[in-house]
Amino acid sequence: MTISIYRSIWQRIRQYWTDEKWFRVLDEDNAPLFIGVNVIKGMQQVQNTETGEIMMQPIIENQLAMMDMDISIEDIPDYVSLKSEQFEQLSNLAARGINIPVEMIIESASIHNKQKLLQIVQSQTETQGQQNQIAMQMQQEQLAFDREQKQRDYELKLKELELEILKTQSIIAVNNSRAALNVAQTEETLIETTDKELNIAKTNLI
Repeated sequence: MTISIYRSIWQRIRQYWTDEKWFRVLDEDNAPLFIGVNVIKGMQQVQNTETGEIMMQPIIENQLAMMDMDISIEDIPDYVSLKSEQFEQLSNLAARGINIPVEMIIESASIHNKQKLLQIVQSQTETQGQQNQIAMQMQQEQLAFDREQKQRDYELKLKELELEILKTQSIIAVNNSRAALNVAQTEETLIETTDKELNIAKTNLI
């Protein structure tokens, strides 16, 4: 069909669709689920310009008779088939173990309440991210505690080693003192023995 035919159809819609109608909107992100046309939102008082009489007139929202639109015609792929093929391909890749974000698979699916499902998945993802952050923080704190504990153990062993060295040095010093005392006592005994022998020799000579 040509644009003129579509334009004629639109003019007939504006002329004859005067009752309230509701249209369901699909596959549009953040769009309302239903959109109404010729919706009566209330009544208002208006004055007849010819008679001056006050009358009640409905307040109409999205009145088709007051609307116009631009009409363009172009060839596009079958949207439903394209979405189905995309969903099938993403599902196959995910089944093979390829990391496909679940949000991307949901976006390509032709299902109702898609936005609500995406919100649930995003909420779970955020919760999982918070849990991972807490777990990482706990792991870092544990690593810091382990490092501090190892440092304390090292310092304690170092002090024990220093005490052991001091103990060994004290034992060596005591042993050296005893050895020096023994040497001195031996030398003193030797001197005394030599003096006695010399005195005996002198006595024998007299």
